[in-house]
Amino acid sequence: MVGDVKRLKQKLHSKKFATAYQRHLRDDTTLNEVPASERDILKYIPPLEGHVYGITREEPKAGYVKLTENNLEDVLPYFNQLLLYRILRLLYGPPDILSAYASPSAGTCSPVDWGFSFSVQPDLIAEVRNKFTSRVYFSYWAPAGPVTPDTQERRDEGMAKCLTDLKETVEKNLHLWDEKEELRDRTGRFGLVNVPAEKYKGGELLLLRARESDRRPLKRAFEYGETQPLLSVGHLYLSAATMFFVAFESFVNLLYRLLLRKEFRSGTYERLTVRSDLDLRLVSMHVFCHGFQSQTVQPNSDLWLRMIQLRDFRNDVVHGNITEEHKCHSLQEDGFMFFYLPASDYRGRRRDSVPKSLSRFQSNVNEDTVRVTKQTVDDLREAILGAMDSETRTWVASWLWHPIIPVDDSERL
Repeated sequence: MVGDVKRLKQKLHSKKFATAYQRHLRDDTTLNEVPASERDILKYIPPLEGHVYGITREEPKAGYVKLTENNLEDVLPYFNQLLLYRILRLLYGPPDILSAYASPSAGTCSPVDWGFSFSVQPDLIAEVRNKFTSRVYFSYWAPAGPVTPDTQERRDEGMAKCLTDLKETVEKNLHLWDEKEELRDRTGRFGLVNVPAEKYKGGELLLLRARESDRRPLKRAFEYGETQPLLSVGHLYLSAATMFFVAFESFVNLLYRLLLRKEFRSGTYERLTVRSDLDLRLVSMHVFCHGFQSQTVQPNSDLWLRMIQLRDFRNDVVHGNITEEHKCHSLQEDGFMFFYLPASDYRGRRRDSVPKSLSRFQSNVNEDTVRVTKQTVDDLREAILGAMDSETRTWVASWLWHPIIPVDDSERL
């Protein structure tokens, strides 16, 4: 979401941080065009027509060098970019503008990155700064040159205490952010995390790890009374197959979220649309959603039957259902004892028999299980795309494998 920062109506519960660490005023706040030596940073900055991107000097004080830098998302237990900004804004006043888009023709300037620097010790400055609009870093700066062991120890103690005090300050002022309040009257652009692409990539990585560690135990005779160990390398293959199916299911859910017709968005229709069974959501997508010119999958077609088999496989695995495969039978014939295991033995001409590749018995799950699952998921995705009109198909293809889905039209959400 990109929108205006709301007017700060609430007060801080703790101002100790600003008392202990006085605001440091930067020596130079002039915005200049990015020098040739630092042009590499421009690959992180989207170009804006008619504007020039300008930055300040990185160091908050001339002659100072950076000692350490941490991404606050990694070290703050309650990290929230806007919450942190509000706290520092109330503690210190307006931020330093560290970068901006300038329009030479209009004479306007649109700030991009902000920062606050403050004194930790006479020769130690801390800075919280936003970089490239999405990351907030906490860095320490000190004069260039060699230092004595005593000075280094003093600085280390000061840096550790400053970070601890910042964490405490954030924790005491959590009331400055409330999600429901903030998003009630939201404005601006929106984006969605591309869950299907994320899960699909997870399936690929799990398959890679499964192949690397596929070392199956040797088959051997067990002594009478010996407890058989639970040995299986199928868990990674099973996880990969499950992840691919979850990627498909989340793709269907995402399309319903983005394309569901306005007249079907009320709770009255939930059991027919977003909360119906997956197979029903798939075949009725062209009825309830915008952008389709035909049905996605024909019932009782080969692809449909493969999807049903995959759906049942997923349900049994995720819910831990006990199936016929999990039973071990001992049978007598002609006075002899025979053992029958449905998980591994021929089951006869059963119409309801599942494919060997979709065995629920974990020891039987292997790369073929993942291959069958992935191929069906790929075929289903292509069938859905093929049923769309050209405009919708082009739009979906533009973000299909991107981590974030830009949605300019809030009506889609």
